[in-house]
Amino acid sequence: MGTSFKINGEEINLNLKGDHQVYNAAMAYAVLQNFNLNTKEINDAINNTEFTKMRNDCIKLKKIKLLDDSYKSNPQNLKAAIETLLEDKDPKRHILILSDMLDLGDNSKQLHYMVKDFLTDEIDLVLATGNESKEIIRGAKEVLGENKAIFFESKKELIHSLKELILEGDYVLVKGSRAMKMEEVVDYLKENF
Repeated sequence: MGTSFKINGEEINLNLKGDHQVYNAAMAYAVLQNFNLNTKEINDAINNTEFTKMRNDCIKLKKIKLLDDSYKSNPQNLKAAIETLLEDKDPKRHILILSDMLDLGDNSKQLHYMVKDFLTDEIDLVLATGNESKEIIRGAKEVLGENKAIFFESKKELIHSLKELILEGDYVLVKGSRAMKMEEVVDYLKENF
């Protein structure tokens, strides 16, 4: 699972999903060319880079596919993560499990609400927890409908509901700011799906 693109007719293959990763790789390609490396050496260098855990990490589990992007969240990288999730047309359903995007300042509630602008009818279910995430759910209900967006008062409550809400064949994105510790949701999914 990855992304491919061409620079000057040379194909570059990434071990990462997401069109937004092309920009990062293109910059790396430009820098590595200054070291007189050929395309194979550049491909190897880019694909042998050790990536930070919990960032755009696509994991195939027994029953579902998981996009673990739980390291941090802001509106721009949430949009990119949703786009990455939707690039895969195979799953039965696309599911978002979200939490607060912290440190957004005075416009935080509005920025959470505006997540609705990133949602399309390809999103089957939005689950969220965290005080600011109430606004994500408010916007999601407007776009997707009342029954496709659920707010949970606590992460524990959200986790306990996953066995009933997540189905075999789903592709699930987990995302939230670092302090929200969404890796706990990821760990539950890894253990149970």
